[in-house]
Amino acid sequence: MNGVVQVRNRALMPEAPASVETIPCPAANRCLLLPADGDADIHYPFLVALGGYLFAADPIVGYDTNDLGVDSDEAIAGATILSTLITGDTVDPVVDEAAGIADFAAGDAALLWVRASGLAAVEASGMDVAVESLPTIGGNSPVTAFRALAAFVNPSGAAKSEAVEFATGWLGDLNGSAAIALATGTAPVWPEAANDSMGVVHAAVAAGHPVPPVFDIDRIWLELTDAFRRIHAGTSAEDAMFGAGDDIGY
Repeated sequence: MNGVVQVRNRALMPEAPASVETIPCPAANRCLLLPADGDADIHYPFLVALGGYLFAADPIVGYDTNDLGVDSDEAIAGATILSTLITGDTVDPVVDEAAGIADFAAGDAALLWVRASGLAAVEASGMDVAVESLPTIGGNSPVTAFRALAAFVNPSGAAKSEAVEFATGWLGDLNGSAAIALATGTAPVWPEAANDSMGVVHAAVAAGHPVPPVFDIDRIWLELTDAFRRIHAGTSAEDAMFGAGDDIGY
């Protein structure tokens, strides 16, 4: 599983901030690094912070693609919090997630929001860091987007028995699943196989939303990413989110 968590440089920020609105930014260093490319996985918490949503929930299929919420009043209000943090210098934009990891690992900033798959690079820096859940946004607990590796077995496949063995003996086994997670830099699905850092990822995933498994999610996610990119570039939250709604076209 790959979810988003916060990493804190203890030397620059000894205590975890309770909310994004009250982050005590250090005077001589950058504060919260977020990717200016708009990476939707990392910015998703702002979309849903005040009740916004991508697709409304459906009790049968999971998602109602006829009910798009990226341009709802609640989504715009959440995105406005992001805009305010950018203009108020709480958020320091970096080019992308990789640049943020490099800058943070060099000791240049107090906070970084990062996927589980980026934690190893941060922790390898040797800095005294804390891996923790995201702070509240707009007074609400953070909700992150997450992705999971899964396997489907084709009953007509030529290697069906091998596929079943992989799904049950590896993905379905504590040690096998943990080995795959370790190799891919993500959190194992079994909580007892997770170290402290990946335990934080588990908590984020438990309270998070899976990236919707609709057929054109890659295109939709790119449109949402572009909306957050435009906010970083100075577009108002309202214009950016209305633009995303039009571009997604549901």
